[in-house]
Amino acid sequence: MIVIAAIKTSTGEIFKGRKHHMCIRAMVVSKRYPMDAVEDIIHGFLDDEGNFLDRTEAKKHFVKCGQPSYRKPNQIDFDELFSEDLYPESEYDLMG
Repeated sequence: MIVIAAIKTSTGEIFKGRKHHMCIRAMVVSKRYPMDAVEDIIHGFLDDEGNFLDRTEAKKHFVKCGQPSYRKPNQIDFDELFSEDLYPESEYDLMG
């Protein structure tokens, strides 16, 4: 099961958050990564065992686990997973 959005840096460090921009914010706030370092990152997700999966791998796992997508049908990307898939729209809007 996919549990949370995550970003993996070029050094292998993983930052997690409910949305990817929260992961980027955590990277910059850590002062270990300048804002221009966000170009060398991989957007992905963590599964329930703590494994990092890129967007494509995560989408396959998400579908395999039978997790429901909360995005509207016309917004679903069939190859990649997005944090919007994980949360109901009303909850997603409240998270900023």
